[in-house]
Amino acid sequence: MIVKEIIHGYGNIFISVGKLIVMLLICGIIGAAIVFPLWTFATVSPKSYTITIFVAIIVSIAVFFAKRIKKNGAKSFLLSLLKIIILVGGISSCISLVLIGKRNLFLPALIIIFVIYGIIPSGTKSKSAINHKNKEI
Repeated sequence: MIVKEIIHGYGNIFISVGKLIVMLLICGIIGAAIVFPLWTFATVSPKSYTITIFVAIIVSIAVFFAKRIKKNGAKSFLLSLLKIIILVGGISSCISLVLIGKRNLFLPALIIIFVIYGIIPSGTKSKSAINHKNKEI
């Protein structure tokens, strides 16, 4: 009885190790199948590789934006995009102010950025507000 449990326990360990080895082999094969052609393409024709990757990234971003617009609506999407642009642009401009030696302008610029960010309406209604409005009708 105990011998059966010990053999069963070791069997489970070997099965788990075997599964792990198989998964690592599959990941390695898939990784090599993806990376090797890309590496070959990049070394043989770097300019066309760069253009291809750039186009793929642009298309991916466009698809992402299209899905977000379809899901949330254009106004909501544009407002959220505007907020992101204001924050990223503002923080990067504050960092550049510090790097060029205009440290005394950093704090006022940061305050102005967050005031502008706060002025922009969110443009999104909460689900509870929509549900409350539907219940009244």
